[in-house]
Amino acid sequence: GKNTKKYDSILVLSHFKGHGLGGYGGALKQLSIGFASSIGKTYIHSDGKNMDPNKLMENFCEDKIFKECMADAASTIVKRYKGKIAFINCMINISVDCDCDGRAKPPCMKDIGLLSSIDPVALDQACLDLIYGSDQEGKEQLINRIESKIGLHIIDSAIHHGMGKNLQISLSHNSMPSFSSSQMSGYLHRVSQISLQISSIYSSVVCLRLSRFTSCLMPCIVFAI
Repeated sequence: GKNTKKYDSILVLSHFKGHGLGGYGGALKQLSIGFASSIGKTYIHSDGKNMDPNKLMENFCEDKIFKECMADAASTIVKRYKGKIAFINCMINISVDCDCDGRAKPPCMKDIGLLSSIDPVALDQACLDLIYGSDQEGKEQLINRIESKIGLHIIDSAIHHGMGKNLQISLSHNSMPSFSSSQMSGYLHRVSQISLQISSIYSSVVCLRLSRFTSCLMPCIVFAI
């Protein structure tokens, strides 16, 4: 994150999966821990009480506070690039553990797809809805990890910091809900180039699924694998 001041806009690409401390990792975690230096990571993990990475292990804050600290840190990036930031979450190789874990468990769920939004809260919530609404047996492992670490609290904390809106909907991987083209036109214009790039890179992206939204909510585009 040390070069963020050099950029006018940014695309945040995140691997959505479980996490041993965060419960889950998505756009919000990427905005905080992902952008932070080793000192910044230590500061976030310790609730601002420690900046020495060598003393990190004995200064971890409690789970709920950690989510609030991540949301606080993430909000600084969103504010820095307001109106010039977009997000993509890759719901592939979904394990209960983070990629940073050298002994991460194998994926517990089949690949779901790629999701894109300009609202990180809506994006992470859509991913969570797809997990909770899935009919895959392995979802229970991931849900247990998320809830054991109070992972959903980062959503509420991010909303508190004005970073986005909770969709409060249930997404279905197997359905194609209707949507209003007038509600989607502005959003699609802003992410269309990203969408085309992603679809050209991932040959396994076979269809574009748009979820149901009301006029006050920020939508996500779901590329279903």
